[in-house]
Amino acid sequence: MTYSPICLDITRLVSRVGLGALSGVDRVERAYLTWVLSRVEDRYFLCRTTRGYLLFDRKGGEKLARLIDGVEPLGQADLASRLFGKAGNERHRTEGSLRPLKIGSALPQFLPRLLRKCLPPKTIYLNVGQSNLSQNSLAAMAQAGAGIAAMIHDLIPIQHPSLVAGGSAARFERMLTNLRSHADLIIANSNDTKQHIRDYFVDLDIPVAVAHLGMVDRPAKGEVPPNAPMDRPYFVALGTLEPRKNHALLLDVWDILAQEMNADDLPYLHIIGRRGWKNESVFDRLDHHPLKGKAIFEHGALPDGQARALIADARALLFPSLAEGFGYPPLEALEDGVLPLCADLPVLKETIGDRAVYLDVSDTYSWAQTITQLCSGTVFAPVESNMNFPTWDDHFEKLDVALSGIMRDA
Repeated sequence: MTYSPICLDITRLVSRVGLGALSGVDRVERAYLTWVLSRVEDRYFLCRTTRGYLLFDRKGGEKLARLIDGVEPLGQADLASRLFGKAGNERHRTEGSLRPLKIGSALPQFLPRLLRKCLPPKTIYLNVGQSNLSQNSLAAMAQAGAGIAAMIHDLIPIQHPSLVAGGSAARFERMLTNLRSHADLIIANSNDTKQHIRDYFVDLDIPVAVAHLGMVDRPAKGEVPPNAPMDRPYFVALGTLEPRKNHALLLDVWDILAQEMNADDLPYLHIIGRRGWKNESVFDRLDHHPLKGKAIFEHGALPDGQARALIADARALLFPSLAEGFGYPPLEALEDGVLPLCADLPVLKETIGDRAVYLDVSDTYSWAQTITQLCSGTVFAPVESNMNFPTWDDHFEKLDVALSGIMRDA
């Protein structure tokens, strides 16, 4: 396939350099960066920075790949950032590392002129990180004659505003309004997400293409963290500690188990993930829980290799999430032969089918009972070693078809 020139938005990845393990959305943008660098001959990269916009060619994209993967150290923040006391900020240091490679830069009001000057005709602007989908950026791309394709990962901020950070719902609605005005294509990561998009937009005349996300490249198993005992059956929860991930249910479950089991028989709960937002009650429970350090262990955002090592020998991955757009952790658990114990969400049934145990998140006792049965070996894990996991090759084949209206013929 001969592609039209592609300009990939890298705003989200630039903001994530040096901040630890990548989130699911981060990993999607990282996969697109790899694809554009390896498959597209005429490629550009746009970033909204703390002081306007930067545009890069291949060299800038390759530099970002090295920085986000940690194979090249960050340089210094530029002089202006240092003068304003931002010298140690990872975002400013990343921008300082990339800025010498720019092929153009502009303040927001001059972005259309920059794009018209630097981007060739028939360029496709791809945004999969849900960052920089502002009216200014999209209108500038449209004025430059670019085709616009963006991925929507979920509609959780609108469907469940109480589960997200303050102001997220309003920002998300503005983003969707901007897309409706300017996008030529919307990419959905699942049929479930596509249906939510169709339900939200009335009479949407923009095509919505579904392309399941591919599995991410994962490092080899590392060493189990030293503060993670494994001398009895244990379970792992993986994900940011935010209301949507529903860690409160797991604490309720361990409270029930503590009442019903001897202390020496109580399974361990290992919680992996950084602390997020609007979750102070859960943080307080964790900090003062009588089982903290005895049967409940909070590890923060472990490196991927350590997290994989801990999950590999777990009785199950616990995933009581209240809402998901795709849901990587259950797929990654299955990849390592570990049973996912999941909330009964349509998107998970779409992506992993009957290879998980699904439970109602309103029925805490059913979770406690199932975990007890898993400890005793009376529940059989429906894990299949020959599962066909989604691949990025499959994803980008579908993207090829979806972009056919705004790319040159083969």
